[in-house]
Amino acid sequence: MTRSEDTSSDTHPSEPVGANDPRDLTLPLYGATFGHAVSRFFRSYARFSGRASRSEYWWVQLAIAIVAIFCVAIVAVAGEPSALGRLSLAPVVVFVLVCAVPNWALLVRRLHDADLSGWMSLLFLLPYIGSVFPIIFGVLPAKALGERFDRRDDYDDGDDDDDSAPGWDAIDAAFARLYPGLGDAAPHFGRTDARLPGQGIWGITAYPNTAAPQPHWHLVTYGFSNVFASDPSPDEDDTWADFEWTFRVAADIDLTQPLAPQVPTWSLILLQRLGDLVFSGTDALDVGHRIKVGGPITLGEPQTDLTAIMFGDDPALAAIDTGFGRLRFVQLVGVTDDTVTSAQALDNGVAGTLQILEKIAETNPLLITDINHPTSR
Repeated sequence: MTRSEDTSSDTHPSEPVGANDPRDLTLPLYGATFGHAVSRFFRSYARFSGRASRSEYWWVQLAIAIVAIFCVAIVAVAGEPSALGRLSLAPVVVFVLVCAVPNWALLVRRLHDADLSGWMSLLFLLPYIGSVFPIIFGVLPAKALGERFDRRDDYDDGDDDDDSAPGWDAIDAAFARLYPGLGDAAPHFGRTDARLPGQGIWGITAYPNTAAPQPHWHLVTYGFSNVFASDPSPDEDDTWADFEWTFRVAADIDLTQPLAPQVPTWSLILLQRLGDLVFSGTDALDVGHRIKVGGPITLGEPQTDLTAIMFGDDPALAAIDTGFGRLRFVQLVGVTDDTVTSAQALDNGVAGTLQILEKIAETNPLLITDINHPTSR
């Protein structure tokens, strides 16, 4: 497993999340170039879900205007009464038909980016004043609340290949049993997302658990195990783990507000960076292991006394069969340096970690990591 690439970009949670890769159609591309905008326009031909940035919208309008002017010029030069003139109308008609649906879809996605209903696009049908609305909609600023219109596309990493994902589906099914009805609402972060930098883990989904005595996010990774049907098998010189990580992070969650911005950015980056150690072969980081992060597990902000991670079994998820074999869910637990010292005093190996986690579970049965209150030890 050598898919890691350490990059560390981040976005402020209050800002709308956009795509880093122009090929990623699941998120808007802020600061799109002319070429990127036109390419995304045709690749998203009739996609009315999701969002589109102002740059995507206006570059496409410019391209349409240029082609329209060119077509009109051809008709004018040919002369309408002549046979050549009538023939020159054909490309104009084709152009209008080809661009009508994708341009409407683009307008709907632009409205979504401004946190408005796509049905407002029908205002352009109003006589006399209808043509003004596409201009108004095109200049509206992007809003983070517009993320509610995004359609999850778990498997899109920027490639166009249609790739089934039985392992991924099995993980989703396990969490669907644990959190019925939350599958579509749970925020997902793919590898092209600015909040999940790198090329290791394919993605992370964060399930809001507000029913527990201590509300928290229950995060799960995708990618340590085989998730795609096309993933190389172990006998093809690639080694896959038989686990995925989970991580419970205490948080105040407001279900009436967009969920994605509420997921702590540090938790996503921490999973990605620790995952790089696994993909590079540096450490397996399986049940019973422990690792010091070299500072706060939040990577600096916000401040916390938790500076290490212990790995144990997820207390609520049993092993599952993904079609590729047995899959275990290994949960990360944030602890202090003193907790690590206590584990080493009991046993310098796996046994010490497991004994400490058992003690923590006596008062914290779900092994929730709360950066404001050091885990019991």
